[in-house]
Amino acid sequence: MILLGGVFLSYRYGVTHSMEIVTAASGPLELTLKGPGTFSALDSVNVSSRIQGLLVAVHVDRNDMVHKGELIADIASDDLESQLASAEASVDAARRAIEVSRSQLSQSETALQNARKSFDRQEALIRAGTTTQASYDGALATFRQAQADVTRANAVIAQAEADLRAAEANVRLNQAKLAETRIIAPFDGIVTVRQQNAGDMTTPGAPIVTLVDPGTIVVTARFDENAIQLVKPGQKARIGFSTGTEPALPATVYRLSREVDEETREFTVDIKPESLPDAWAIGRRGTAVVTTGVLSDVISLPLSAIVWDAGFPGVWHIESGRAKFARVTLGGASEDRIEILSGLAAGDEVISAPHGVYRGMRISPKGFS
Repeated sequence: MILLGGVFLSYRYGVTHSMEIVTAASGPLELTLKGPGTFSALDSVNVSSRIQGLLVAVHVDRNDMVHKGELIADIASDDLESQLASAEASVDAARRAIEVSRSQLSQSETALQNARKSFDRQEALIRAGTTTQASYDGALATFRQAQADVTRANAVIAQAEADLRAAEANVRLNQAKLAETRIIAPFDGIVTVRQQNAGDMTTPGAPIVTLVDPGTIVVTARFDENAIQLVKPGQKARIGFSTGTEPALPATVYRLSREVDEETREFTVDIKPESLPDAWAIGRRGTAVVTTGVLSDVISLPLSAIVWDAGFPGVWHIESGRAKFARVTLGGASEDRIEILSGLAAGDEVISAPHGVYRGMRISPKGFS
């Protein structure tokens, strides 16, 4: 048993293990935040109808580029066209009624002028005593009737004009309804989804297609709430993908949300890429890296070198050829490196990716015996 123990100790502390070693050195460190994100668009709309009806045509499909005002779909419009024709006929009838009423008014005004002259003459004669009372009374009655006829003719014109306004309003209403059978694009964009087809019965608000303005596409990234004070609009960023074959996209922080998710304790940041990848799609996932600052002269190590012991960070550094654990104080981090505030000095050698390391293990840099 003693012999076995000796062999074990001899192997454990006598055998040299070859590992990757990094040297702690001072230099600049770009501070970054890294978080998952998805492609979304600031200008995205479900194009729908305001009326219920049968779709007779959908003129666009997925990936089609459309322009503002371009026809997206048509809804059956036979009934509305008939209603519009009826309303336009009512306008024509109202205009003709006005013309007839004005002609009648002209006749009534001429009759009134004649009746006034006859009455004036009879009034002068009755004063001179050269006409009968009956002639005077007849002229007065004719004059008053002519006045009434003019008043009535004006009333008829006023009613006809009101009917015309109502008919014209009905025409505008039916024109608006008919226009709503033509679904048009509200802005320039790309059709990303087509939800309905010709023959479908569409209802108000039901999406026919989804339209996205590619110029407003952003990547909405999520970060822990504790980092919210580090992120600001205008900061440089980049968007990466897990495929390994697509280059990262240069980007800029566009805006921050001012709401933290109560369950995940994360806030979101909209990051605008300088250009879009050929394979962009709404909802596609990526990884956002935001540059929050640059430290000019600090000691840093690869993130892989940091290990945790009882909740405290530390590293395995090399002292007299053997592994020794040292606790460190961490500072700011980049995507793959982290600042060491205390616990190491420039020039210290550290195991870059410690696995299975124990105190006192004999270590040699990889590539050396």
